[in-house]
Amino acid sequence: MAPSPEHVVLEFEVQRLRDELRQYDQELPCWTAEVKAAESYAESLESEYKQEELSEQRLAVEMSQKRKIRALSPASSQGDRDHHEAVEHHAEAGVAVHVFEDPLIPVHGMTDEEIAKHHQERQMSHELARRAVSIAHLRRRKTSLADEAIARARREAEQLREQLMEAEAEGRRVTEERQAAEEQELPLREWVKHIEDQVTTARLENARLSSSLSSALAFRASLLPDEGHTPAGAETGAHIQQVCWLREHQRQCTSRKEKLKEEIAAEERRRDSFLRDAGRSAVFRRSPAASPDRSYLTSSLRSLPPTPFEKFHSLGAAPKDPKDPKDQGHQGLGEESEDEDHDYWKSDWHESGMPKKREPRNSLALLFGGMPGLKQCWDPVPLKVFSAIAVVYAFGDFLEMQSMAVMGGAAYQILLQSKLLVTALIMWVMRGQRQTTLQWNVLVTIALGMSAFVLTDDSGNEGGFQPIGLVFVVAKVFFSCLCAVLAEKHLKAMGIGIILDGWADA
Repeated sequence: MAPSPEHVVLEFEVQRLRDELRQYDQELPCWTAEVKAAESYAESLESEYKQEELSEQRLAVEMSQKRKIRALSPASSQGDRDHHEAVEHHAEAGVAVHVFEDPLIPVHGMTDEEIAKHHQERQMSHELARRAVSIAHLRRRKTSLADEAIARARREAEQLREQLMEAEAEGRRVTEERQAAEEQELPLREWVKHIEDQVTTARLENARLSSSLSSALAFRASLLPDEGHTPAGAETGAHIQQVCWLREHQRQCTSRKEKLKEEIAAEERRRDSFLRDAGRSAVFRRSPAASPDRSYLTSSLRSLPPTPFEKFHSLGAAPKDPKDPKDQGHQGLGEESEDEDHDYWKSDWHESGMPKKREPRNSLALLFGGMPGLKQCWDPVPLKVFSAIAVVYAFGDFLEMQSMAVMGGAAYQILLQSKLLVTALIMWVMRGQRQTTLQWNVLVTIALGMSAFVLTDDSGNEGGFQPIGLVFVVAKVFFSCLCAVLAEKHLKAMGIGIILDGWADA
């Protein structure tokens, strides 16, 4: 079966999204490396900034030590160019400035060596001040550059983070689209598998019919006279009798086929009327129509009588007496079908109602519990709860009968094996009672084993299948499991017992 265009488009879209996700996964390490490089560069700038601060502190300490050794003077050999700067520097340092202090003017009581030393110290202090100013400018410039680099690196990191978040969101969206595509593809696969199963069944049926046709042709060829081996005039009355028997057998088969068609149509009409009566009834009960066995849909077909030729040539078997009453049932060609026996059509759901069942239940309650037990059966609180549960149970039985009208017994039984798993899930949700892995394996194994058993047992009674039947069966399983869990929950919560149907039937 060729894939549909929608399926091909979905496959192409899924492949494209996978390629994009793989490309994003390949680019993600590069973006991460760039972020780490930017962070390392920012850390290096911060370390340089800290080193500059440490060097500045060291120079400030050296300058303070020099000031303690010798006071600086705003006067210098450079004239008025450095005078204001020196005065401001001394004022910030808290050093008193003498107007007439000049290293070029000899000081009374000082030698030439002391004057030269004093002059060198002044030059050194001026050089230190100039270098401190240049260091301050350099520090401000480096700090501004580092701040700009850090801000730029942070912006790049934010952009990379945004791109990474967008890539992650795109990846999640691609994953969701892939899951949706797989979910849409699952029904197509199931439908293809169903078609393949039908084709396989048709091929097997065709092979069986071909073998039957071959055997019939061989039998027909054996009946034709062989002119090469049969002498002239050797045709006997046995051949003529065989031809008459074959013609009679053909007429019997044709009449039997027509009668069977009429019986099948009559039984289908009876089944439809029975289902309509069951749907209009106020009380629902399991009937043979709700059973997974589909034998009531068609009458039991009796095997056709063997041909006289087969009876005549069978080894060790003598021809049967046509007057035998046992054989007259076969010769009658189904004048009275086995479906005239209405035992399997009888159902007591419309004859026995709730009042007939309440009498033995009330009697048992009175017998085992006395008057308190009888009053407990009519307690309004549990009566309301279990009446609602009973209504849902009845609705589940109605869905079961509707599903059996549109699908085969084997398919119904296979879907019905999911009761164990559905009950476990409902108990997990409503009561918080979880199952272990071993328990889940046991439940799945039991369901699969029962499904295989049903498939083996009902392989020859496979009926039709309609989607509405699947909906009915799923709803019936859900309501049945839900009612079972609710009944157990309320019984344990109220601490009461109930009279079971088995007691009343006993």
